[in-house]
Amino acid sequence: MKSALISIFVTLLLVSCTKNTTNPVEDKKTTEESDNSQGIFTDVSVLGQGLNGYLQIGDFAPDFLINKGKAGEFSLSDLKGNVVYLEFWRTRCHICVQSMPNLVSATNSIKDKDFVVIAISTDKLENISLSAVSKFIDDFNMDNWINIYDGNTLSTSITNHYSIFGTPTSYLLDRQGRVALKLHPDDSDFAEKVKAELAK
Repeated sequence: MKSALISIFVTLLLVSCTKNTTNPVEDKKTTEESDNSQGIFTDVSVLGQGLNGYLQIGDFAPDFLINKGKAGEFSLSDLKGNVVYLEFWRTRCHICVQSMPNLVSATNSIKDKDFVVIAISTDKLENISLSAVSKFIDDFNMDNWINIYDGNTLSTSITNHYSIFGTPTSYLLDRQGRVALKLHPDDSDFAEKVKAELAK
């Protein structure tokens, strides 16, 4: 009987020692950290009304939110006051791949703190892994931008929110968040058009 009580006591002691003793404050801090896995934002929420067709010149770009409730949370509307270039792309899009060096070169030549590039990868919709997209971003030196690995549900997909039917699809937004131009990286006057918008 005594030995049975001792073994029960030892079992209880072992169970209590193996319980999760993580500090709840530390857990909260972890969940609130910026979700920027491998240099790509993955925590996406769409805001407001989505589109039923393509954006037109003068339309306000639908809003979206990154890192809701976490450090580094921001929305597209938070970027008002800047000129924003939105590029929807994917790694298996031949035109996207071909034009990416031009986009990198053009944006590097602009060097204006009020110019923000948001590259939205639609690869998740085709089950291309985050690590494959991350490698592409590294290989093409796209790390000076806001890179987003888009969601694949109605509540997490900017692509669906914008009714994007193919890639590449690109928009230059003015300082109020309206579409100023539909601009492609291969346009020979890409940098000049961005600089002209910045000068307004």
